[in-house]
Amino acid sequence: MSSQDASVQPNTIAAKVYKSLRSDIINGFFPPGTHLVKRVIAKRYNVSVPPVIEACLRLENDGLVESSPLVGSFVPVITHEKLAEEHILREAI
Repeated sequence: MSSQDASVQPNTIAAKVYKSLRSDIINGFFPPGTHLVKRVIAKRYNVSVPPVIEACLRLENDGLVESSPLVGSFVPVITHEKLAEEHILREAI
């Protein structure tokens, strides 16, 4: 179990939000470029904001969310350059 997995237990609210938000991003409900407003997401999943923050941090570690200070969190737009860079990094590992 990685430290990332240990920070979000499987039955916590944050883990449930992570799983739902991850699915919504992958399935296109939140398409690339979408600004992820934590209050709106909390309302969507009927939870408070802190579990959403925790889920977004985990999704950021997974590469499914990008955050920028004073701007917020977004679903990243995947470009050919990012895919090529990711491929090079994976080959190096």
